[in-house]
Amino acid sequence: MKTFRPGVAFDDMPVWHGRQGEYGQHGQQKRRTDFLDLTIALLVGIAAFLLTTGGRLLRPRYIDWLWQQDPSTFFLGWHFFRNTPLLQWPLGANPAYGTDIGSSVVFSDSIPLLALLFKPFSAMLPVTFQYLGLWILLCFVLQAVFASLLLARFTNDRWLRALGCAFFACAPIFLWRLYGHYAMCGQWILVAGLCLYFSPRQRYGRWMLLLAAASLVHAYLLVLAGAIWAADILQRMLKKELGLMRAAFSMASTFVVVLLVMWAAGYFMVAGEGLKGSAPILYRMNLLSVFDPEEIWSHLLPDLPQTEGDYEGFAFPGLGMLLMTPVALFLYLRRPRGNTALRTVLPLLLVSIALVVYAASNQVALGNREWFAYPLPPVLESIAATFRATGRMVWPAVYVWYLAVLVIVFTRLSRRGAVLLCTGLLCLQLADSTEAFRFFRHKFSRPPAQMVELQSPLWKQFATRYRHVVFVLPSNAPKGYVPLAFYAGNNGMTINIGYFARISEAKQTQARRQVEAAVRADKLDPATLYVFENDDLWQVALSHGDSTDYAGTLDGYRVFAPGFARR
Repeated sequence: MKTFRPGVAFDDMPVWHGRQGEYGQHGQQKRRTDFLDLTIALLVGIAAFLLTTGGRLLRPRYIDWLWQQDPSTFFLGWHFFRNTPLLQWPLGANPAYGTDIGSSVVFSDSIPLLALLFKPFSAMLPVTFQYLGLWILLCFVLQAVFASLLLARFTNDRWLRALGCAFFACAPIFLWRLYGHYAMCGQWILVAGLCLYFSPRQRYGRWMLLLAAASLVHAYLLVLAGAIWAADILQRMLKKELGLMRAAFSMASTFVVVLLVMWAAGYFMVAGEGLKGSAPILYRMNLLSVFDPEEIWSHLLPDLPQTEGDYEGFAFPGLGMLLMTPVALFLYLRRPRGNTALRTVLPLLLVSIALVVYAASNQVALGNREWFAYPLPPVLESIAATFRATGRMVWPAVYVWYLAVLVIVFTRLSRRGAVLLCTGLLCLQLADSTEAFRFFRHKFSRPPAQMVELQSPLWKQFATRYRHVVFVLPSNAPKGYVPLAFYAGNNGMTINIGYFARISEAKQTQARRQVEAAVRADKLDPATLYVFENDDLWQVALSHGDSTDYAGTLDGYRVFAPGFARR
């Protein structure tokens, strides 16, 4: 039995509301069915999480897996932020981490949504509490749940939805972010956006909530969800569901709310040139990325050559989905029908195509060479410099691809045929990616690199006598910053360095000048412990020191403690 007549999902685009005979007039059956559907999706998400990670990272005191360059700053940002005043503005300000060059918990990619949620309970939490493992579990679960809700727009078959949400929960573009960009695992936001896009009516309040949540996860997810939201506004206007004035009000009010949330989170503590990253073309999508399994994502398909940085544009859908695509295309073309749903589908397709073009950047790469390039208008150059990882913009298109293929198979094959095809290709995809699952389970259960804490007993004495740690000279992510920052955070001290997604170069230059001037003028703060990387300034500090100061090398760091012997 087919859920809809052949082809109806892409012709008339109905939204299934349930049948009276199945749910009953009073909705009791519906509530039981909804609960069961939610439970199945929840179990799919948990199963995918355990298959991929092994589950050990859920332990709140387990932080060994975080001592790598990017994840370390996710944790350290929270480690300092938890001790900031509860009532401050912006709420996400993080002044103790990177005192003169840092800004807010936003720019350490510490997932402000959870940082703000857990901060009021900081006193009750362990000293080394981490919520990133919980976040990753939530991402798996929400990815599956919203995929199930999305597919429910097109089919009332529970088991087809379960198979479909398993494809979403194990999508390589989602799992790939486990390499180290954990905030980017929040791709459930994009799937939720597609749910709202295909809702029977415009969901003004839910869109506002989703975009606000996206802003508290990561700016890239906000931009991508915002693109889907803009497409939704356009389709509602084309279908006469929204008039111009109502659409303008919806957009304006949503913009205001999201900007207020961003202000509170601390986005605007870095502005102007500081928001622009380096090498905007380095992280594009290669035109072969759809077929490139990137070493570990396929036993059967070869790893294709690419240019430097193209990994950010990873768009491999998995072998199962790749094989299902020509089947779906054949099924769709076998019985072509009029596109009565053009007004519904067209805005989403246009936005997806535009994002793919942006993902490929203006210097288009094919394999291991640049194919062609074209100039960008100044406005787009500024946007590309801010959102330099252009390859990430392909994600909505991949999820639209997933949705289109699954809906065609669900609606144009018999139920038995659809179940057999999806089950077989899902199993094939999982089996073909076993190396990836093994890689991540090992990464999270037996991390290859662990941070070595400072060992000298003098560090403990310093912590009782000094309130600040100053690195000479301050910079973004200097070598060896992690043990120092962890030490400072553990002891309630501030530190003038860290690792941030964006910094103000002007503030960094000013901070370096101030520190250098203080060292050369022998005006070191008696409440500050100085750690020297700069050889010249270290010699200057030694020449100014006296018998009351401590100057020496501890655990590989050159340390100057003003007045240590007097205390």
